[in-house]
Amino acid sequence: MRDTAHLTLVEDGIYRRLLDLYYLDEIPLADNIPYLARRIRARENEKEIEVILMEFFEKTESGWTQARCNMEILEYHEICSRNKANGKQGGRPKKTQSVMSGLREKTQSDNSGNPDESQPVTSNQEPVTITSNTLSFSSTENNPETVDNLQKRNSIPYQQIVDIYHQVLPTLPKVEKLTTKRKGQIAARWRTDLTTTDQWRNYFDFVSQSKWLMGKVAPTNGRKLFRADIEWLTNETNFTKISENKYHG
Repeated sequence: MRDTAHLTLVEDGIYRRLLDLYYLDEIPLADNIPYLARRIRARENEKEIEVILMEFFEKTESGWTQARCNMEILEYHEICSRNKANGKQGGRPKKTQSVMSGLREKTQSDNSGNPDESQPVTSNQEPVTITSNTLSFSSTENNPETVDNLQKRNSIPYQQIVDIYHQVLPTLPKVEKLTTKRKGQIAARWRTDLTTTDQWRNYFDFVSQSKWLMGKVAPTNGRKLFRADIEWLTNETNFTKISENKYHG
């Protein structure tokens, strides 16, 4: 509310409709103002749409993005994935199952000294490893992940990841501030690609083997020397290219 208190009634309505569209499609907003105006039923307000996009969203190759929306969408899908995994383990008792039977079984379990425990939930996440100067993924289908581990994965160690970045890549730009955008990108990589701090260390170590990413390649055609930073390295597109060995020629 504080960030939008200065908006007019029309601007506030447009902002909320753009958010609704973002959550509905679950992808960045198209870089096409007439199209967006039609989607949110505001054809007469293209100027206001442009103002809202410039102030509250970030223009990227894939469209207008917002870190907060991205994080909330990721969290929503994470919850759905956990619920689906729990469902595969049995979920709630079937309607035909006696409630008293369930209570009796629990009581017997408690009396036997073996309290009912959550069954492990399998995870298809593939942790990052480095083999022969190549970033690769190892299957963990036969390595079940418990609910406790899933909960730990949802608790993102932002500062620890930043500390590892500084330790492994001391010559790259320092992280002076963990912005919302940076947190959103780190969260996305943590939940889908690099799910442990060891994997982050392996990833940063792999980055250190690239002369171009480390700023050791002389620029040409009057361009500035490029050095990757944590925001660039955690971007989804850049991460994919790095993992595909595009910068380790």
